[in-house]
Amino acid sequence: IHRCGRVSGRDTDKVRAFDIPLEESVRIGCPTIATAYAAYECVLRHRYPVGDHDWFVGEVVAIHADDEATREGLLDPDQVDFPLYLGRNTYLTTDSATRIVLPDDPDRLRE
Repeated sequence: IHRCGRVSGRDTDKVRAFDIPLEESVRIGCPTIATAYAAYECVLRHRYPVGDHDWFVGEVVAIHADDEATREGLLDPDQVDFPLYLGRNTYLTTDSATRIVLPDDPDRLRE
């Protein structure tokens, strides 16, 4: 993740440069990363220019997940170290001890 984030995709073929294994998708023509814990296949529905970036809105048409990395349909924090980029080359990972499940009703958060 760190190496891919340090180079521009305009200048570097990241898949080739970092030997990222790919596999065919089921519903779209773009391959997915074979070693990913989970991957979404999406169809682009809208593209909105926002300042110096574009905001892409897609429809999820297929979901792939590693069975060993999931439990009850969710990624399992006992099996997966989620990398979180904090900035300035600093990362943090999660663990199951910090898992918090919030209620579906946001108004209950005030309780």
